[in-house]
Amino acid sequence: MKVAFVKNHFYWMYFRYRLVKIKIIFLVGLTYMSSLGNALEHAPKFDFPSATKSTVFSESKFDGANIRFKHLSLKDGLSQSTINTIVQDEQGFMWFGTESGMNKYDGYNFKVYFESLSDTSAISNNIVNVIFKAKNGSFWIGTDKGLNRFDPKTETFQRFFHDSSNPNSLSNNRIFSVIETMNGSIWIGTENGLNKYDNQKDQFIRYKNDPTDPNSVSHNTITSILEDSKNQIWVGTLGGGLNRLNEDQKTFTRYKQDAKIAGSLSDNNVLCLLEDKSGILWIGTEFGGLNEFDDENNIFIKYRHDPNNPLSIGDNHISILHEDKNGALWIGTYSAGVNVLNSTSKIFYRHEKHEEDVNSISSNRVTSIFEDQTGSIWVGTWIGGVNIYNRNSQKFIHYKHEPNNINSISHNDIRPIFEDSKGFLWVGTDGGGLNRIDRSNNEIKVYRNNNSDNNSLSNNHVYDIKEDKNGIFWIATDGGGLNEYNSETNTFKHHNHDPLNANSLSNDHVRIVNIDQSGKLWLGTNGGGLDTYDPETKKFTNYRHNPLDSNSIAGNRIYAMYIDASENVWLGTYGGGLSKLNQETGLFANYKNSISENSTISNDFVLSVYKDGKGYIWVGTSVGLCKMDQETGSFVTFTKKDGLPDDVVYSIISDGNGDIWISTNGGLTRFDPEKMDFKSFDVKDGLQSNEFNTGASFLSETGEMFFGGINGFNSFYPKQIANNPDVPNIVITNFTLFNKEVPIGVMEDGRTILSQSITKTKSLELFHTDRVFAFEYAALHYATPEKNEYAYMIEGLEDEWNYVGSRRYVSYTSLPPGKYVFRVKGSNNDGLWNNEGTSIQLTILPAWWATIWARIILIAAVIGMATYLYKLRMRKLKSQKKVLENVVAERTKELEEKNERIVQQAEELLVYNDNLNQLNENLEQTVAERTKQLIEKNRKLEEYAFMNAHNLRLPITNIQGIIQLFDVERSYEETKEMLDLVKGQSDQIDKVLIDIQSKLEKDN
Repeated sequence: MKVAFVKNHFYWMYFRYRLVKIKIIFLVGLTYMSSLGNALEHAPKFDFPSATKSTVFSESKFDGANIRFKHLSLKDGLSQSTINTIVQDEQGFMWFGTESGMNKYDGYNFKVYFESLSDTSAISNNIVNVIFKAKNGSFWIGTDKGLNRFDPKTETFQRFFHDSSNPNSLSNNRIFSVIETMNGSIWIGTENGLNKYDNQKDQFIRYKNDPTDPNSVSHNTITSILEDSKNQIWVGTLGGGLNRLNEDQKTFTRYKQDAKIAGSLSDNNVLCLLEDKSGILWIGTEFGGLNEFDDENNIFIKYRHDPNNPLSIGDNHISILHEDKNGALWIGTYSAGVNVLNSTSKIFYRHEKHEEDVNSISSNRVTSIFEDQTGSIWVGTWIGGVNIYNRNSQKFIHYKHEPNNINSISHNDIRPIFEDSKGFLWVGTDGGGLNRIDRSNNEIKVYRNNNSDNNSLSNNHVYDIKEDKNGIFWIATDGGGLNEYNSETNTFKHHNHDPLNANSLSNDHVRIVNIDQSGKLWLGTNGGGLDTYDPETKKFTNYRHNPLDSNSIAGNRIYAMYIDASENVWLGTYGGGLSKLNQETGLFANYKNSISENSTISNDFVLSVYKDGKGYIWVGTSVGLCKMDQETGSFVTFTKKDGLPDDVVYSIISDGNGDIWISTNGGLTRFDPEKMDFKSFDVKDGLQSNEFNTGASFLSETGEMFFGGINGFNSFYPKQIANNPDVPNIVITNFTLFNKEVPIGVMEDGRTILSQSITKTKSLELFHTDRVFAFEYAALHYATPEKNEYAYMIEGLEDEWNYVGSRRYVSYTSLPPGKYVFRVKGSNNDGLWNNEGTSIQLTILPAWWATIWARIILIAAVIGMATYLYKLRMRKLKSQKKVLENVVAERTKELEEKNERIVQQAEELLVYNDNLNQLNENLEQTVAERTKQLIEKNRKLEEYAFMNAHNLRLPITNIQGIIQLFDVERSYEETKEMLDLVKGQSDQIDKVLIDIQSKLEKDN
């Protein structure tokens, strides 16, 4: 902590021995400022406006009062929480100098540059006091140990150190300030002298204090340097006051504190300098507050802290100054946060740390302030990280309860919001009573229940409030009935349910109050149905749901009510659907959800009802927004799939442009009924929460809208809710190969993939083996980076854009060899696209064997080999031909000899053939004769067979007859005689068979 204190404010080493002297000078300065103090004492006294509510009630441009910060801290990736310096480069990256390295930020991630003992191209020291962006795009970085020149392309640092043996080296290694003048000279303020860098000679010219020379710089500790619009160089010192340099003469004019001169500098410890757009020089000092230099009269006008004036500057220790594009002066202090000076009123608006306010500044010790290209203000603090104020995101003023602020609303759970005839704003809460806000001075009066006072508010749960034509306020409470408030007597009269009185309020849980044109009150209760109250007769009339009567009210829990110009009363019931009461007939028409019909109301839990200028009834339910056509009684429903941020619709209001504003459980949305388009806002846009409350909405006569929820309420003018006009710059932030970040300038595998930062790279060349690679990208717009959207494509592979929402990376796998172009585009948080985006040429090299040269060589080799083989083959064929010719000659000779033998054999065969023919003729004659003989024999055989067949038949017949005789019982002799006969017949058969056999044998 002590190191940071010394570094950031340049005085710890001098503090002890100067303290007494400074106190004396400070008292003298206060005497001089007494006239200004007296004037301020007569200024009107205001309760100091908090950052969340100060001008909720006025339509005005930024005056320094309405500021809400979002924060960056260690959990977001910052390397350290003390931010000494902030700059932005031409691409849009934000750079932060901390006590532990230099940080580069793209809206999502930080890249940190640390000191390295082994790498001389790294930053020389981790304590970064100043970062200055030169005209050529390089950075000059002052640290506690040397000066660095940083090249964003190669991301390398060139170091400059003090060398005691070299008078042309840097005068000291501890750097407090760096600037570049219009002529391109670099000036460096160190702990021991002022330096000017000569780029051509690469050396430093030193300017140091000479006690004997009153024209030398007044002190060697140079805290700040400024070139004004007249090209004069001003030098602030720690202990020597302010100096103006005449560079031609190399002399300094000194401006120092002088207790005897009222118009002298307030303090000799000058910490910061600024020239505003009108040419006025402002000087921030360590103990003397803020000084405005009157160049014409050569005097300093002083602004000091006045503990009795909350509109004075918050602290006399001024660490940093910045003028924004609107001319407001931002002042960083040591203990009072950031102060904004309204140049017209000369009022200082303090923005200090409040523990209960998450949107307040993170630390009261401010060390740096910077305005980016879009006008956002970045405030660096000591051990508090970075604070960001974005003008375009301050669309909704947030008004809420602050425990330590007695002049804040009483409770954050908001119910009704109402503006009365006198311009007072009434805000009811669910548990904190009723608030009356005087919009002229932001004073709040709270009305709460007091059990000992019967004239106090009956219940602290206030759900609705209306004012009648007599100036009487009617207040609905949840459990305390209806209250009648008379502002003249400051008393509340209570109207409660009386079971013994049929003309009393039906239920003490009253959610809604409405007053019709006749002055009659309409009350929606939570369980007692609908009541009317006649202030003249003092009687209540009740309408309840009757299950047996279809023309009765749809339900007894009334959550919404709207009385149209025709005096029809539209009622939203909780569970019963929508009802319309025709006062003339006294009948209710009810509209309920039907699952079988798409044209019915989406849900029977109705939370809000509104009629627009075209006669359409808009109904908010727990399942979407419904548009009702009164002529047909049909409904069209819009839900999340149509663009609603959430299906639970709490309140509906129409603005003067015909747009409908809808509060939900997912934020606030603006709906264009003509285009059927939703534009949604959430807590990141400044809403009190994404969750709102039923009935917590109001439209004032001036067109100001109010919506309440669970964390206070928001106020805004719809016409001021314009889309963010700043087109973001799109950059490629990282390139990985096989899920590893590719380093810059490092040779791997015989190649250097990135020779410079990927953000500056226009083309990449990869091997075919680089199968998995990825790009990361960002839209450098910091209002709400998480709402920025992206689309990418790779030409040569894809024909259409891939819209990926807020996803910021894309990876590719096994891309075929060829030439491609990777393109990415993006939008800001309001959907304004940079369609040009950025791109990078991408070449995927084929394998060596697939290159054109490899193919040419391969073809040449094939041709050469083929030629060689052809010639080799021809030589072999010639050799084979010669051998073949010899073989053919030998074979021919052998064939001729064989042919002669064959001819001789053929002649022999002819003779043999003649003999065979003769033998054949003889054989044929013999066969013919033999055939004739066989035919004759066969004839004779057939005749013989016929004859013998008869001879065989007769004995067999006899035998069969004899066998039949055996059927009669006979004597032995008769039987024997018969057997003899059988034997004789069988012998005869045997004799015939022997004759046949001998005949056959003879013929064969």
